[in-house]
Amino acid sequence: MSKELLSKLDHKKDTREDMRYLKQPRGPGKSWVFRMVTPPDLVGVPNPWDGKPLPKEIKKGLGTRHLPEARKRRDIALGDIRRLQDSLSDGAAFSLASAVEWREAIAAARESAEDPYNVGIELVLSDKLEDAEARGIPRDQLKRFARVATGNGFPLDLAHAKYVEARRPNNPYGYEPLKRATVMNLETAVKHLRAFLHDDAKTACLEDVTPELAQSFRDEYLPSVRSHRSPGGLSAQTVAKPAAPEWTKPRSMN
Repeated sequence: MSKELLSKLDHKKDTREDMRYLKQPRGPGKSWVFRMVTPPDLVGVPNPWDGKPLPKEIKKGLGTRHLPEARKRRDIALGDIRRLQDSLSDGAAFSLASAVEWREAIAAARESAEDPYNVGIELVLSDKLEDAEARGIPRDQLKRFARVATGNGFPLDLAHAKYVEARRPNNPYGYEPLKRATVMNLETAVKHLRAFLHDDAKTACLEDVTPELAQSFRDEYLPSVRSHRSPGGLSAQTVAKPAAPEWTKPRSMN
């Protein structure tokens, strides 16, 4: 492919991307409007322009029909939104609840988009993650958050909740109900697993529990856990308790 053709394609791509969030709802030649899906962690937060709670979609008139000026004003609005996001505590911004909200918003945007591989809200998320990494938030934490937010991972917390719900008394699936002691043992096992994975934000996913990590968790980490009740570490009998479902047990290493 010639350099000239590549240059033209790059120019078309740049032009298309530079139209992000710009609409003319009243038709060509009319005033430009800034529109974007509100980042999930900002829904309900007072906006920086009039203090009203942000709805699920941001609409802001740019007061100009001139496209270059509209782009400048759009960029200012995006800057306001990013600063608003930065003002949130990292604990809230990168929590499991926030990741699930992002996941739902991205899924909805993909369904309605002409090109599901080029969705504006995902670009906002990408910028957010880059900024967070630049501020020193651990990359592993951000990767786990992104995995949940983009729908590429299933959180341990949700898996745990769904498993317990599916095995409740009188469940509609015909599964044998879990005993109360088993449920409590499972809760303890998940707590230990989260500590093993350094999952303070509770965004670790099933996909994080590789066969190697699962075996290390069972054979090395659990026997080293000490408390006032087990100062010498958990006993082999305690580690072997049949509390955890299949997703916390090591799979075949072959």
